[in-house]
Amino acid sequence: MVRSFVNKLTLKYPYINGVGLLFAVKLLYLFLGWALSNEHFAEGLTVFTRNDSFWYMKIFDEGYPTVPPKLWVCDAFPFFPLYPIFLKITSLGIFNFDVSAFLLSFILLFLFAKGISKLEYFQNDQSKIISYLIMWVALPFHYFFFVNYTELLFITILFWVLVSIEQQKHLKLSFLLFMLVLCRPTGLIAAFFIWIWKVILVNKDKSFLQRVFSKQSLMFVSAPLGIVMYMIYLHFHCGDAFAFNHSVITWGRTWGNPFRGFMDLRDWNYYVLTGVTVLILVFTGIYTKKLTLGERIFQWSLTIFPLFSGLLVSYYRYFMVVFPIHFVWANAINGSKNRRLMIAILATINLITYGYWVINHGILSY
Repeated sequence: MVRSFVNKLTLKYPYINGVGLLFAVKLLYLFLGWALSNEHFAEGLTVFTRNDSFWYMKIFDEGYPTVPPKLWVCDAFPFFPLYPIFLKITSLGIFNFDVSAFLLSFILLFLFAKGISKLEYFQNDQSKIISYLIMWVALPFHYFFFVNYTELLFITILFWVLVSIEQQKHLKLSFLLFMLVLCRPTGLIAAFFIWIWKVILVNKDKSFLQRVFSKQSLMFVSAPLGIVMYMIYLHFHCGDAFAFNHSVITWGRTWGNPFRGFMDLRDWNYYVLTGVTVLILVFTGIYTKKLTLGERIFQWSLTIFPLFSGLLVSYYRYFMVVFPIHFVWANAINGSKNRRLMIAILATINLITYGYWVINHGILSY
């Protein structure tokens, strides 16, 4: 009876299998985190709170500082407010950070799977959803989507932005773009190149000016409005509207030559970061030719942009949300005779990197 009910449910809602997979992976990370942490089950849900998660917890518990950032003093300003806001809503005023983040992650995983199912890419063959998600969860460093970070929130909003464009739902698009920027500042760059990809390069039957000043284009104004609203808040809250930018200098990020990060080889950790970044860029270059022009522009713009910060630390986190290449990789892997072996190898690497993230707080786990 249960199997019959599940079959009917997944027939009507094809993404349900994907939701089940994502939920199972989330629990797998929880049990693995318990096994690897020193206190095991006593660790509770805190196994998902490491490194940058502590800054979101600080915002959740205390809010943003009320004084402007000071040079060489790390603070919470670079961590944008949407994730802490959603955590506060999920907490219902009774749950702590870890419980709220755990509950919110399941909501986001559901919305993520549902958003994928609504993309035009999967409309002709919904069976591809589960095979794509299997590849997606196996990719190295994709454990970041299952811990208390903003990667999952960001990519979920990104997919729903695409769905809103494809379905011509302009008000929803405007609201989602506003949230995208309040999630992470790179949302402004993502919004701009989605506009080029999905509005300027698609509507070829209209003149360039018609595309620029179309109703859909005007909805993208809400993206810069998001960062303006955060700046207004910071101005009245701490007296520095650019606190997030001034503060990030303390973290070692200054805009300039994109090759600077590759020259920073102070110890073996940075050699590893450089090697991983080079591998990502090489594999992206090999498979990018299978993307459309708009997808290439979006892929490469967001792939290269983080390099201008001068650091390769956390580069793979910035790259993971740049998704067009993931669809190409999914097709290549799922079409291979060695599909299971390739996924097993990728998943093993991913679990090893997750284990390192749980156990260590070094530069390679940021």
